[in-house]
Amino acid sequence: MRRICWAAGLWVVCILAGCVCAEEQKTDDTKKTEAWKRKFNTGVSLTQSSYSNWAGGGENSVAWTVRFDGEIGKICRDLEWLVTSLMTFGQLKAQKATPKTTIDKIDVDGTVTWELGPHINPYVGGGLLTQFSKGYDYKAEPAAAQSKFWDPAYLSQSLGARIKAKEVMNSQLGVALKHTFTSEFTKYSDDTKTDKVEKYKLETGIQSTTKVNAKLVDNIKVLSKLELFSSFESIRLVDMRWDTLFTASLNKYIVLTLNIQINYDRDVVDKTQIKEVAGLGITYNLFD
Repeated sequence: MRRICWAAGLWVVCILAGCVCAEEQKTDDTKKTEAWKRKFNTGVSLTQSSYSNWAGGGENSVAWTVRFDGEIGKICRDLEWLVTSLMTFGQLKAQKATPKTTIDKIDVDGTVTWELGPHINPYVGGGLLTQFSKGYDYKAEPAAAQSKFWDPAYLSQSLGARIKAKEVMNSQLGVALKHTFTSEFTKYSDDTKTDKVEKYKLETGIQSTTKVNAKLVDNIKVLSKLELFSSFESIRLVDMRWDTLFTASLNKYIVLTLNIQINYDRDVVDKTQIKEVAGLGITYNLFD
């Protein structure tokens, strides 16, 4: 219960810090206060194949992906408040088959940093990771459901030190709470050592998060997030989530995208999971 109260307290700190930022600009213009920084991008990619009397064979199909990524932040006095998000959803529809989900992710996190120096500063933060719809193992016959919205859902809170390198990279290291919520798919939260089926799991440990948002060249951008978590109960075992999105702009609206996800969580699958999705689509900068 104490751990849950502490976790709730960290979320309250983040919310209050945002409220302080909003109020500070009104009451004290002599302090260091910057305008809200907003950067939001959205994109849609579509791939279509059609065959008619094609000797080599083939099946009509269409695949689509929607992506939304962005960040919003503000500096007021000695506090920096930042929220980032990456949301993607895509499906593949073959001629004689039901639609299959190819990518599905909701990833949002926020931090409040106390700026004491130019590079290394204390922070408190929280994150959410889940998905929009049901996910299936399409290799099984029939396809077997594996996950759905908020099943699992991962909530995390952390407290530690943050290193920032200009505006392109920041890295955080600290103690953390990791909550796993499930309802139907309990393999993500259940402790197999007990007879009871647990739908909620709480882990305490050390968490590292590194984000990169940079231009490699004028028309190629990379957005990457690497998360490492090691619980105090098994400090040598490290869970990893690494999500990298490359976008290459052909012109103002047409882009090539390559999304690579690498996950390792021994409690779910004792193997490294890899997903790669490439596409050609349309993008639009809502704010930049």
